[in-house]
Amino acid sequence: KEELATNPFMRVTEPAVQKFAGGEKDPVKVMGVVRAAKDNFVVGK
Repeated sequence: KEELATNPFMRVTEPAVQKFAGGEKDPVKVMGVVRAAKDNFVVGK
């Protein structure tokens, strides 16, 4: 239950995550945007 509440990869259909993905609604595309953000994340920036 906690995983569903906190993991953005499990919440690709939620409006807040879709907004982060530029308003994209397709769950596969949202997942791609979230994954790219994760891959490019730098601590302290």
